[in-house]
Amino acid sequence: MNVKMGKDKRVMVRFDESTFMALNEVAIKMKTNLSVVIRAFCKKQISEITDINGNIILHEGTESKQQCAVDDS
Repeated sequence: MNVKMGKDKRVMVRFDESTFMALNEVAIKMKTNLSVVIRAFCKKQISEITDINGNIILHEGTESKQQCAVDDS
C-alpha cells in the first residue's frame, strides 16, 4: 500500500481535567506548546509497542491492561 505523506493530519482528543493539567504543566516546564508534548508522548508510546520494522508487538496480557485504561466518555 502506498501512503503519500502530505499535510499533517489533525485529530481532536478529549482529556479529563487532571490529564490536561499534567500535560499543560509539562509543556510549561519545557517551554513548548501543548501539542508538541502530546505528539512526543504519542510517539514514545508507539515506539514502545512497535519493533524496528514498525510492526505492532503486544505481549500477552498487555492488550487487556490497555483496554482498561481507555475511557470513551
